[in-house]
Amino acid sequence: MNKFIFLFFTMGITAALADNFVSIDQVASGNSIQIRQQGDHKSAAVEMNNSSDNTIIVHQYGTGSDNLTISNTGANNTVTAIQGSSNGIEKKFQLNLNTSDANVLILQTNPNINNSGSMSINCLIGCTTSTYQYIRK
Repeated sequence: MNKFIFLFFTMGITAALADNFVSIDQVASGNSIQIRQQGDHKSAAVEMNNSSDNTIIVHQYGTGSDNLTISNTGANNTVTAIQGSSNGIEKKFQLNLNTSDANVLILQTNPNINNSGSMSINCLIGCTTSTYQYIRK
């Protein structure tokens, strides 16, 4: 059963709406999760346990800090994360995969902002088509 989850968060400039946080804890397989965050101080966390054949796409734009954590166990998962804030404090991502065959693309734009990231990938037996990319530009 295919599932599609689309979340779009736009936060105003006022102090009361300055922070936005998304947390998803998913167990089933065959999901398509797309998170779009725009505004100040964006944070997203996706945790998928024993979950395979998933697509996770995260876009974080605007100003302020971008924080992203993705943890996944399962096979044949695709993760795309774009942190493209034009200015702000910093961009951080943490990716933890315990999987066989995964495709990962992390893109952090604006090299004038402090960027940090960590990828912990435990590729189980049968990782023949996995790709992992981290691009900072």
